[in-house]
Amino acid sequence: GISRTFDKNSFRLYFSGKYGESRLDIPMFPQSPLQSYKRLVLSGGSNDTIVDPREIHSAVWTLVRDALMNELFRQAGVQAIGQRPVRLYLNGQPWGIYWVKERIDKYFVEDHYEYDDFDLLKHEHGVEAKEGDLEEWESLTEFLMTHPLDLEENYRTVTQRIDLNNFITNHAIEMWGENVDWPHNNHYQLRPRMTGAKWQWIPWDSDVVLGSPYVVFADYNMYDHVSGSHRLHADWSTLHFQSLMVNSDFRERFVRTVEGLVSTVLSPDHVIEEIDRLAAEIRPDISFETDRWGSSAEDWEKNVEQLRRFVRLRDTAFREHTAEFESEGMDLSKLGPVGIL
Repeated sequence: GISRTFDKNSFRLYFSGKYGESRLDIPMFPQSPLQSYKRLVLSGGSNDTIVDPREIHSAVWTLVRDALMNELFRQAGVQAIGQRPVRLYLNGQPWGIYWVKERIDKYFVEDHYEYDDFDLLKHEHGVEAKEGDLEEWESLTEFLMTHPLDLEENYRTVTQRIDLNNFITNHAIEMWGENVDWPHNNHYQLRPRMTGAKWQWIPWDSDVVLGSPYVVFADYNMYDHVSGSHRLHADWSTLHFQSLMVNSDFRERFVRTVEGLVSTVLSPDHVIEEIDRLAAEIRPDISFETDRWGSSAEDWEKNVEQLRRFVRLRDTAFREHTAEFESEGMDLSKLGPVGIL
């Protein structure tokens, strides 16, 4: 993405027997049961950082947005990466606050899911098979393009190929978070290559959320976003959601899931508690960041407070949008042309 052009780059850490230990054998992340890691990422904050030649992030940077979303996904039962903040020195030079994160790849899947044969797909302005192939995904895509899911037989077939609980929870949180750099980007699909296996969604890189510079208003309607009426994404990326939303059972399940989430994991009080906890983790080192990259601790505190306010405003707006969706359904006239690959 655009953050690759920033001076504060992210880095990948590969452990190889050619250079020493083949894995990092320490309990790196308090959220993860794993005690050993093959590959990690050092994230500089991407779109939630001070460092941007376009200078559009200085009024909102917090360095906690992605970590916040990962925690909320995890607490809602979606597989999410482990993470922790660190100070980074590059060749002895202070380089700011970074987040050490798990990297989603074949080792991540083998370690967390214990699958040994699987399809792992990455969505980044297109669909790419990182492991396995696209055969089953393209078969599902073609089925959705040719079989309307308001017919129960077709809907049941899709429920046997997609993990609906995972799909719904994942989409509900992304939509609540106002992630406009999604669904055309920043997520993975995983499916073990075995009879009866279902596709699961794994989130990644959720930094363009909750008052990012790209959508600064808390009342942006993500139901319109995924219907294709807002052209901030590619049509193929919303095919699954658009197809499923014509089915009344799916709409009911989606609304009930949202209602449960906004009363628990996504409630403003709980989310703000998580913001406060994450902010407390990096607050002692904020000067380490600002001394290297600019801004100030005072500006950071203001931005964190702005994030708290945004969460409260977003809760009201998302509840209203969900209520409208429940009462009115999805306006099928808004749907973009699905099936464009």
